[in-house]
Amino acid sequence: MSQQTPFQDKHAVEYGLQPVQRSVGSMITTMQCLFCVHIGREKREGPGVKRQRTKNTQLFQFLFRPKAYKNHHESQHHEDWTSYQLLSHQEKAAFFKKKEVSGIHSFLDKDKDSLQFVISKPTIVDDVVGDLFFHPEEDKEDDASEPITKANAMKLFKLQEDGSYLVTIKNSLRFDLAIQHVSVGLSFRQTSKVIEQHRSTTKNAKLSGLNDHMVDQFVYVLLAVSL
Repeated sequence: MSQQTPFQDKHAVEYGLQPVQRSVGSMITTMQCLFCVHIGREKREGPGVKRQRTKNTQLFQFLFRPKAYKNHHESQHHEDWTSYQLLSHQEKAAFFKKKEVSGIHSFLDKDKDSLQFVISKPTIVDDVVGDLFFHPEEDKEDDASEPITKANAMKLFKLQEDGSYLVTIKNSLRFDLAIQHVSVGLSFRQTSKVIEQHRSTTKNAKLSGLNDHMVDQFVYVLLAVSL
């Protein structure tokens, strides 16, 4: 059975919540999601999406369950929630106190930060990126050396109805920095490590989560676009 408890004050900062209603005895009865209030829910994309997500603010009511907060954040604010968890307690406490939404955006990626590329010639993706750089005998996800699989490398390329491929890069800053570092001779692994050092030093959550496999994907995207 899921644990159900009265609201714990420490969860306000930990999960980005704010009380909006109390009982006569001052016990919190309703909390609101500050991600919904200040940032909004993530856009729904893809061919299977038939309607836009609601713009309503999510409310949590007594009895409170931490699992419910997590489930909501994961499904409605996945990228923002992932970045938020990387912040220190002090940064989380100040995160939603900024008066301007633009201040909040300095921490997180929004739609304006995304890039899109259209590869009109599908053979470039299918024959060059898809086949030239991969060999079936090496495409093993359980290999001890953890090689990037063909499916993993190709997942950024979305086939469209007209036969073209669409690539959407949601984090343009991370993409640009990765390409710049590779262009001066750093390996994919070195690039991911250096950018992680940038993130740690600048406390910029936009730079979080990059690994060498993702850098690999970015390079394949650039190759396809260039060709």
